Order: sequence, then structure tokens, then C-alpha cells
Amino acid sequence: MIIEQRAISDFTVLSLDGALKTGEGSRALDRVLSQGQGHVMIDFSKVNYMDSAGISQLVGHLNRFTAAGRKLIVVNPSERIRKLLEMVRLLDVMSVYGTVEEALTAEE
Repeated sequence: MIIEQRAISDFTVLSLDGALKTGEGSRALDRVLSQGQGHVMIDFSKVNYMDSAGISQLVGHLNRFTAAGRKLIVVNPSERIRKLLEMVRLLDVMSVYGTVEEALTAEE
């Protein structure tokens, strides 16, 4: 998995490329969480696969970010990933937007 990190406004945007499984995605979120600054968007536009370990990582980090008073937001999920998030009821507890721009407008 390739992870690009950039800052936009008060947000850190992590653009993921590849499959979200155990490992790199979790380490990147741990790093951003330890920095203690602002909210985080995860750009899923290039994520082609997410397994149960990836869902577990997302849930665990959502809880950790929430406890720290920070938001963890998903943007650009494919239809397949969106359905998966819906199936596990993550759409009920986290913000999901079609684009980074939509998220910035809604969350600022």
C-alpha cells in the first residue's frame, strides 16, 4: 500500500493506494494520531480492496480519534467499499463524503 499524506486547512489527508489490510494503513493512522493535530480524512479513491482486518483497523482508529476529540472522515470510497461500510454500520457512526472538497465544505 502506498500512502500519501498532505495537509489541507485543519485536516490531514491520507490518500491510500492499494488494498487496506493489516499493516501500513494502521501505522499511518497511529502516526497521525500521535501528532495530536486536527481531524483526518482518509481518501479511498485508489483503494481496491478492504478485508475484515481493514474494517477492524478503521473501527479501532475511529474510536481512538473520537476519544481524542478528533474526527476520522472517509472520502471517495468506491461503491463496493461504501456498501461494505454500510453493511457493518460504519456509515451510521462516521462521516463519509464523495470528495475531499465536499468534506471540507461540510466539516469546516
